[in-house]
Amino acid sequence: MKSITCVIFYLIVSLTGCSENPSNSNGDSILSQSKTVTNDFVFLRDSIFNTDTLTISLETTSPDIYMFINFYLAQRFINSTSTTILQLDSAISSASFIVRPDYTEISWITVYEVNNMGWEIQRKDSNGIYTAIAFVNGSGTSNQTHIYSFKHYLEPLKMFFYRFKQIHFDGSFEYALEARIEVEATDSIKAEFFITADNGVIKYSGEIAPDSGYTYNLPFKINDLIYFRNSLSHYGKIRIQNFNFLNDHYLNIDESSKNISYNLSYEVFLQTNGSRTFF
Repeated sequence: MKSITCVIFYLIVSLTGCSENPSNSNGDSILSQSKTVTNDFVFLRDSIFNTDTLTISLETTSPDIYMFINFYLAQRFINSTSTTILQLDSAISSASFIVRPDYTEISWITVYEVNNMGWEIQRKDSNGIYTAIAFVNGSGTSNQTHIYSFKHYLEPLKMFFYRFKQIHFDGSFEYALEARIEVEATDSIKAEFFITADNGVIKYSGEIAPDSGYTYNLPFKINDLIYFRNSLSHYGKIRIQNFNFLNDHYLNIDESSKNISYNLSYEVFLQTNGSRTFF
């Protein structure tokens, strides 16, 4: 009975091999790893270094590969806006403020104008001070209806203000319009990926890693096949199989930070005898 058990065990090992140290057709040792990493990261709106770093080690305690995940604000969505007219001259029959992700379009209509050189358009800054941003010519003296518009290319805030300083040809002026705009908006957070190794990385279409032409910080996309050499000059290849956000990855317009959770799946092989060829 004991001899039959040994035979069965021998047959199983012969058929399945060893998954931790598979070999190619020449019997060369290949280290492999397939893994899903789950991480948390705090995204800061005002930081230019929203980068998480992952390391992969197969052969030694030193990392064979460094991966960098750069998080960035990709797109702004305007969910709703509200405009409150705080002051309006009788000559202006109507005014509108249309808020877009990267600009505000201002339109106004006059039913008459008297000695009107034009309007200095002002916007209140974060310190509560109005600053001139543009000048729009008026129509002098007129009893006709005139339509004006202006686009201010600046991302909106949670709340901001515009004011019109109407200037006459004789130099006198008055404030003809003041408005408060309140915005509900979200910014989407996305990720881009870079990879490096001590002796370089490269994207390559064949199954043989080249000796030269390496770069040290390579952008890549999910499912790209990347070849590398580690600190011992051994060749490897890696494919990032999947990346997923695990929670809401949108930043409200008035939020300064966001806690992000994600997972990243990869499969990596390292050939330890220095051969460039993978089987």
